[in-house]
Amino acid sequence: MQLAAERSDEPVRALLFQPDDPSEKAIAVSLQAAISRLQIMPVRTVEELHTGLTDGHFVLTQRYHGAIAALACGVPFETVAQGEGDKLAAVAALQRDRPQDLGALVQIGEEALRQALKG
Repeated sequence: MQLAAERSDEPVRALLFQPDDPSEKAIAVSLQAAISRLQIMPVRTVEELHTGLTDGHFVLTQRYHGAIAALACGVPFETVAQGEGDKLAAVAALQRDRPQDLGALVQIGEEALRQALKG
């Protein structure tokens, strides 16, 4: 929220990868209460995801596919791990320690993202 406050002239969006999930909606609504200019954007297609990411300047994600999508679109990102040693923590470690290996990860992640958006 501090980042959103520091960049008060830029739009802030919450991209919902599971827009029908009540807990995901609840988190987005509580974020919107704290950040009044937050736009909640459901993502159901690769095109919606691409638009949501490439219109932005930075991604903060707690989801593996959000990190992979940001990588694929060339958008800088930070991860918020859900737990120690989860796959998102692995992406953060790669980003920090072996950024040269991220290209192969992007290709794998793009395919996983396509599959996730289909279901």
